[in-house]
Amino acid sequence: MAANTHQEVKICFKNPTKAQRGAEISIWATNLCQCVQKIPKFVIAPAAEACDRVLTVVPPSFINPVIAQCHSYVGAMNIITATISTNVQLMRPRKVTVSGLVGSMTPDSTALPVYDGELGDCKSGCSGSASKVFESGGAWTRDRGILVLHLREDAVITPGETYLVQFQLENPPMEQQAPAVSISACHIGAVRMHSLGVPTQNHDARTLHVERCNSMSQTNITNSMSDTNLTNSMSHTNITNSISRCADAARGAVHAPLHVQRPRIDLLSL
Repeated sequence: MAANTHQEVKICFKNPTKAQRGAEISIWATNLCQCVQKIPKFVIAPAAEACDRVLTVVPPSFINPVIAQCHSYVGAMNIITATISTNVQLMRPRKVTVSGLVGSMTPDSTALPVYDGELGDCKSGCSGSASKVFESGGAWTRDRGILVLHLREDAVITPGETYLVQFQLENPPMEQQAPAVSISACHIGAVRMHSLGVPTQNHDARTLHVERCNSMSQTNITNSMSDTNLTNSMSHTNITNSISRCADAARGAVHAPLHVQRPRIDLLSL
């Protein structure tokens, strides 16, 4: 090799089966190859980003898993959407487990319908389209709040790709705080799923947190009492039982799954 010339060498390695830090890479030359002069060992500077360093192997993991719900009121049929992405390839017989969906009234099922989903699409209900990567029915266990999703025989979860899965659960019959929902798979440890959205004046976005409906529109009540007969009369009373907050949920507000609210009546003015 002539002096002051650049040569590119490509070497293919099979990564180890366990996570590890990037290796320290050195280069040198000896007179075994009829070098005119021995070249001492030189450590090659590693890449700035740790994940780009040679033979860096990261553990299998989920990438930013998200879960969201459409309806946060007691007894409602709740559309739940899970966002699934991994940094490794998954294929049959691998399965993905969503756990922590506690409180639902949906009974145990070996084939809970599973669909392709669109995050935040609550107006049209479940898409009705079969999932492209998971079997059409998942194994649901109510007491433990676990949904097991089996990959289709010909399906592959590609690293870095995002897949949305949609299913329905019946909300609890009473209020509850949002449970911690996690996701796991074979060789991928359980991680907490993030709830989409933030609490607002009318809705709590925490997963499976169940609340009450604030259902009364403006109410005007005038109370008059005469001095002699102490007659208590109420006039000009307009009471309208509307479902303002509940209607927001029906129109598609997105909340954390199984956050449940219950109906209630509030007198706004007296």
